[in-house]
Amino acid sequence: ATRIPGTPWQLLVDYPESAVVAPAWTFLWEMSATGAFFLLIGGVLAGTLTSRLTTSVVALTAAAEDMAAGHDGAPVTVNRRDEIGRLGHAFNTMRDRVLSTQEHLQRRAAELTESEMALHRQNAILESVLFGMTEGVIIVDTAGRLVLLNKAAREIGGIAGATDSDTPWNWRTSFTPRHPVTGEPIGVEDLP
Repeated sequence: ATRIPGTPWQLLVDYPESAVVAPAWTFLWEMSATGAFFLLIGGVLAGTLTSRLTTSVVALTAAAEDMAAGHDGAPVTVNRRDEIGRLGHAFNTMRDRVLSTQEHLQRRAAELTESEMALHRQNAILESVLFGMTEGVIIVDTAGRLVLLNKAAREIGGIAGATDSDTPWNWRTSFTPRHPVTGEPIGVEDLP
């Protein structure tokens, strides 16, 4: 109640509570419904974006684990332009380079194996010829250590029982080295 100035009267206004509170309740319900709607839309969008992000990361992880396990690994499908897409492109580039290097190394290993086998065949032929010769052949390294001594050289030097690894004797005193072209003796002091 409010007093009216200059009069003995008071002013009293009476409204039903429902009429005063009804607009507030209406506003509250409308805002709650709007909030729930936006919350639902936000949840759906967040779920969609999260699913899209995690699907790409899961695919990248699976491909990386596949390569780490020693498999070729399938390239990942990249249909994004963000950091995850860049990571997918980088992974595919890395995968291609690893596979290319692996193929190159496998080809090179096969070539080396083939070369080694050819060298073994050539070595077997040379040893067969060398050990079948009637001329004595001694091969030493640059430090003067015996590398190879054929059967004829053993017989000429009187060391028929020695093997290539047996070098208790001084080959320089057992043989007279000769110049390969002139046949002239070469002094032991001129040898390595």
